[in-house]
Amino acid sequence: MTKKKEVDPVFMLDFISSIEDPRIDRTKKHSLETIMIIAICAVICGAKSWNEIEVYGTLKLEFLSKFLNLENGVPSHDTFRRFFMILMPNSLQDFFTNWVSSFNKDEVKQICIDGKTLRGSKRKGDRTIHVINAYATGLGVSLGQLKTDKKSNEITAIPELLDSLDIKDTIVSVDALNCQTEIADKIVSKGGDYLFCVKSNQEKLHSRIEERFEKYEQRGQKNKSESFEEKEN
Repeated sequence: MTKKKEVDPVFMLDFISSIEDPRIDRTKKHSLETIMIIAICAVICGAKSWNEIEVYGTLKLEFLSKFLNLENGVPSHDTFRRFFMILMPNSLQDFFTNWVSSFNKDEVKQICIDGKTLRGSKRKGDRTIHVINAYATGLGVSLGQLKTDKKSNEITAIPELLDSLDIKDTIVSVDALNCQTEIADKIVSKGGDYLFCVKSNQEKLHSRIEERFEKYEQRGQKNKSESFEEKEN
C-alpha cells in the first residue's frame, strides 16, 4: 500500500504566499492563505465539492485555528467557488509544482505518466479537456500535469512535462501509446531510466521483443532438458 505524504500546512504557507491574489482588496474577508490551505487539506481528506470543503473547515476549526486567522470564520462554499473561478490556472499549477518539488527526492523512485480525459469538461464549441499527469508512487502525490487538446497530443506534450520535473535516478513509466524514441531520449538526457509498455502499435519493436523472449525460453527449456538427462544418467 502506498504511503501518503504527510501534509504540513505551516510549511505550505511559504509556497502559497507566491500566488497572486486575484481579488480586489476591499472585498477580501478571508486571506489567501486561509482559502488555499482549507481547500487543499479538505481535498486531500476526500472533499469533492465546495460544500464539502466548507464542512471540512467547520469540523476542523480548532485544528485550523492553530495556524490560520479565522476571526471571520470559515469561508462559505460560495467563497471557495468564486475564488477558484478567478484564480489563474498557471498560478495554481506553479504553486503545486514548487510545493511538491520541495518533498524529499529520495522518496521518488518511480514516476508514472498517464493521460486522462476529464468527464464533464466538454463545453459547446470546445474540445473535452485531456490532462497528462506525472504521479510519484512513493509519495502518493502528483508531481505535475499538463493539459492537451486531445489524447494523440500526449506524445509531444510529455517531453514538455518532463522538462519541469527532476527525474535523475528515477524510473519513468508510460503506457504503450507513448512508447516513443523521443520520450525515451528525453528521459535518458535528464538522468532517468524508463519502463515502457509495448503493444502492437509498435509492430516491429513488439515482434523483436517476442522473438528475443522466445529465444531465451527455448534456451531455458534446452538447459532444463540437459539437466534432467544428466540426473538420469
